[in-house]
Amino acid sequence: MGHLAPEIDEDPPVLNRLPILLLLTAVVTGCAHRGPVVSNVQSPAALLRAAAANTAVVDDDDAVMAGVNLLGPAPQGVLVKAHAGLRAGAAPKPAIISMPSPNKNDRPGDGKIDTLIMHHTSSAASAERIGGFFSKKESKVSAHFTVGKDGHIVQSVDEAQSAWHAGVSSFDGRANVNGFSIGIEMCNVGDGADPYTDDQYKALGQLVAYILTNYNIKWARVTGHKDVALPKGRKDDPSLNFSYARFKQEVLAVDPHAGM
Repeated sequence: MGHLAPEIDEDPPVLNRLPILLLLTAVVTGCAHRGPVVSNVQSPAALLRAAAANTAVVDDDDAVMAGVNLLGPAPQGVLVKAHAGLRAGAAPKPAIISMPSPNKNDRPGDGKIDTLIMHHTSSAASAERIGGFFSKKESKVSAHFTVGKDGHIVQSVDEAQSAWHAGVSSFDGRANVNGFSIGIEMCNVGDGADPYTDDQYKALGQLVAYILTNYNIKWARVTGHKDVALPKGRKDDPSLNFSYARFKQEVLAVDPHAGM
């Protein structure tokens, strides 16, 4: 399972301003999670109007992830061994650590998954610590998978359900990206200097080859949180030092047909 030693938060100003952020969020929006928007909003323009009227969910990675406990024993999950994929000829699912989150909901409509959203955690915490945070109802946030710097993969939400990772969002003219996407968090502070490790890229290669081949997702629909979050410019993940070229190389090394 690798080391589980306490890690040091590299962004103390975030912790210092967390109470103010949470107070302002509670006062202005009445909620602070990246879950489903409770409204009948359909278009990006309508989403922006709703945000201006303070009726939409606001997500703030820095504030949310600052709640991750970096001290003491890391939470423990259940190891699920690698196994065959869902479709004949598709890439196998790699070994994962199961740490279920209550922060999820049923996918709307036919439940089709056709998009993959990449995030960074904005935290120095391990995948297990992020998974432990997602497992708490009060965190009101989740992603399907978290990939640690040590290559550990934590699964918090089954792919068949929506995780609460994208917040107010739109992609290719469709709102509520949570409803048709899978979200992957990568353990990284997100400052553009904190490196993504070799073990992390290799684990991403195995995981994403499984996702793309099993759900028939094309490369054109693999994108970052910063590309779907509304309003534009609200998010910056994944950070600029995340190499999409290296990422794609690792995926295609597992399955040359992935994303094609």
